[in-house]
Amino acid sequence: MNTEQQKASQSFWNSRAHHFDQKTAERSAEREALVSRLEAGGLISSESQVLDIGCGPGTYAVPLAERTRWVTALDVSSQMLGFCKERAVLAGVKNLTLLEMDWRETNLETHQWEGAFDLAMASMSPGVHNMETLDKFMKASRKACYLSAFVRRNDSLGDALHRHLQVDSRPYDGFPAPYTNKIDYTDHVLQQQGYSFSRNHFDRRWEQSMSLEEAIDHYTKRLLMSHSLTKEQHKSIADFLQTQAVDNVVTEITDATVGELFWIKG
Repeated sequence: MNTEQQKASQSFWNSRAHHFDQKTAERSAEREALVSRLEAGGLISSESQVLDIGCGPGTYAVPLAERTRWVTALDVSSQMLGFCKERAVLAGVKNLTLLEMDWRETNLETHQWEGAFDLAMASMSPGVHNMETLDKFMKASRKACYLSAFVRRNDSLGDALHRHLQVDSRPYDGFPAPYTNKIDYTDHVLQQQGYSFSRNHFDRRWEQSMSLEEAIDHYTKRLLMSHSLTKEQHKSIADFLQTQAVDNVVTEITDATVGELFWIKG
């Protein structure tokens, strides 16, 4: 990822922060259920040090901090971290360190993070997206890891736009063939290394509507995270979305399957 793509990534996730904060508030039961499963499975305790990579608006960082000794939470988005801080204050959580950092650029040796955490967590985080970032993620933990990601995702509008522009729709999956997502590849790695692990799948479907202007901004920023766009492509994005708008509103329907893996190091 070059400098321009890094800036685009920050811009995109900043623009999504308010939406993610709202979704986190709506999914409190789901959030608490996962933290309870981590606790019941022995992945965390009141003495645990936790690393949350791509923490977003504090979806898990805050409830984890309520049940562990300390949480170190990273995100590339200052807006996400701002919402996380607000959520921590409301919960009365003080055992939480927030860092504006890109996991792809993070050096474990510099921060003395190799084997520093009882739990390394990357929930739906694009920061863990290839063999190098996965290896670094696993090395940060001295005890347990939790990883979740899409194993299948179909975006009615986004996929159609990618086909229209003739660009790769899943640029973050930098894993060797035949693996097309981080869950399948990590499953393979864990089996090779002799780990005992748990794997679960959850089907999800949601719909999101936005104004045509918002949609143009959203999809352009999303594409800029992984592609350099020409002036013609910028115009093509706007023209295509115009054809999809009804009463100046664009609607995306997403159908997906989320996979999760969690394991304790032997």
